[in-house]
Amino acid sequence: MVPLPTGEELGYLLPSDADLDITDTGDPARWAAQGLDMQVVTDVLDGTNARHVVFLADACCSGFLTRRGTLERADLKTFLLGEKSRTVLAATTRRQSAREDATAKHGYFTAALLDELRKDEAASVLDLYVPVMKGVAAKTNGAMTPQFGQVGAGDGMFVFIPKSIPRSQVEADLNGRTLEDVSPRGLAGVQARARERVGARTTFADAVEAYEASPYRHSATPEETGKRWEAKFARYQLNAGLDDPWAMAALHFCFAKGLGTEKIPDRAYHWARQADRFKSPAGVGRFLLARCYESGTGVGKNQQAADRLYREATEAEFPLALLSRGERIALATKPGLAGLEPGELAAAERDLTRAFDAGVWSASVPLSRFVFFHSKPERATVEATVTRLEAAAAKDVAAAHHAIWVVYARDRENFPKKNQARGEAHLLRAAGLGYALSQRVLAAEYYRKRPFDRPLSSLAQDFKEAFRWASLGAAQDEPGAHFILALLLRDGDGVDVDLDRMKAHLEEAARLKYPAALNTLSWQLAEGKYHKQDYQRAFQLAKQSAELGDGDGHYTLGYFYHAILDPRTGTFAPDERRPAFVYHANSHHTLHHYVQAFRQNKQPSAKGYLETYGKKLAEERTKGEGLFLRQASVGSLLPSVVLDRLTETYPEAAKVVTTEFLSGPAK
Repeated sequence: MVPLPTGEELGYLLPSDADLDITDTGDPARWAAQGLDMQVVTDVLDGTNARHVVFLADACCSGFLTRRGTLERADLKTFLLGEKSRTVLAATTRRQSAREDATAKHGYFTAALLDELRKDEAASVLDLYVPVMKGVAAKTNGAMTPQFGQVGAGDGMFVFIPKSIPRSQVEADLNGRTLEDVSPRGLAGVQARARERVGARTTFADAVEAYEASPYRHSATPEETGKRWEAKFARYQLNAGLDDPWAMAALHFCFAKGLGTEKIPDRAYHWARQADRFKSPAGVGRFLLARCYESGTGVGKNQQAADRLYREATEAEFPLALLSRGERIALATKPGLAGLEPGELAAAERDLTRAFDAGVWSASVPLSRFVFFHSKPERATVEATVTRLEAAAAKDVAAAHHAIWVVYARDRENFPKKNQARGEAHLLRAAGLGYALSQRVLAAEYYRKRPFDRPLSSLAQDFKEAFRWASLGAAQDEPGAHFILALLLRDGDGVDVDLDRMKAHLEEAARLKYPAALNTLSWQLAEGKYHKQDYQRAFQLAKQSAELGDGDGHYTLGYFYHAILDPRTGTFAPDERRPAFVYHANSHHTLHHYVQAFRQNKQPSAKGYLETYGKKLAEERTKGEGLFLRQASVGSLLPSVVLDRLTETYPEAAKVVTTEFLSGPAK
């Protein structure tokens, strides 16, 4: 294999006595003089007058000889008498080394091929290839993957016919006798296997199914679903060896996600590269490579390269690329559809609709976000959205099942009427398929204790079920599932108390930035409960929770500013006896965070602090500064001074305080 300055590569067959260092590819002319250009070989094959030609290459990188395979024809007359064929069986892919079998006289490829040729039955060259490919790949643990290809335009096929099969039977088969009248050893078996392969072709739908599949190892039926994917994986392997780009795409997803096989990033990247050799279907290889570069699957992360490849795949209108572009906008969309540039929403909806219409069922889910986040969507739009989601759910797209649960979980204007039974059925199906978010939600529905004490289902409290579903979700690093496990293990609900495991799950949920976990861990560190007391870390965790918009996190941070963080030194010096009406240099921060805590979840302690502040501010305005100063400790700030700081730093919070909590007339 010799790289050219253009980025292309040349493959050579080298004699064993060639005077070449195979690691030195800097002089293509020397390789051309010493070896045989594989492209020249395929040109010679294509130009010969023979009807059928088979070329066997047990050599390193011999996959350069193969261009395309076929699963299209099952007609014996076409195979044998009609169109010509130029078939290549190569021992390896374009980058693999051919290896010798220590137990045989030949290399793995030749040994396997001879074993098949010794069988006393008719076989097309493709019939030979299938067991050879499987056997060699298995014996070498994937280090050698034989390839099949056809050169030129003919769709015929070389068929090996043992001498033991009478000529009369061959002629009868060619003249149309039914398969039941002849022996499967003869041409009837060749035709039957060809027909099976035609029916087993990989399609775009197969690739989409692999793309959309949930991680079944964390599903309710891992063994049963695993067996189905193992069968699919075997079919994709065969078809990919026949240069089927859809099979290569499906294999990419299988290796990337562990469907029917283990997760092997290098193999996922390999099949993305193989698919990218094809110009048709447009964009498929570009999209697969973009995924690899974006996630670092089998190759170093390179977002710039990923963006370019995504753009090229989208320009080719590859449906999964359209989904990706539309989904990025949908996932970035905030509730109320805030933050979108003019035209972005319409463009994303067009991309996602085109992807859905092409058969990418999961596009229904990001499309639904635009409707769910709309303050008052039209009834017809909601109905169309639900119809798309139900079509995707019929294909067992787990995220669509989850979205349908959201539709039926509560009453909402212009949405279908609340239907707990229907919603729960979809939630259970999504969780059963292995969808981590649904598993966490289902665990919360079974838990039914604070902070999950406002269930949306009719499911009865069942801590053992909560533990089961949370465990499946946590195995996929769903942060909320880790948090529920921490609560169960802390309190001994449905499981023995285990504080070490509790702390591990809580820390993991916090690492994954689950707001409730950040807040809970913050309190535990502040109180020195289950952990060594650490105010500094507790403060930072509360700050993270608040920044993520968690109401309880805002309250915790507000309490830190009020009673734990010393306003004079900036150190942590807890003063839990400090009255609510004593104000200092941090009090405007406390007011701001308590406003957020009250607005988000009506936090009662935050409400009490705000009401007290409003009362004290009113007293200062009506009775003067003296009354307040007599009540407060030395060095306390006047409520009016705190309001000035609040107005300057957090004007929205100041507006809430003065309009909702200020009692009494202004001075």
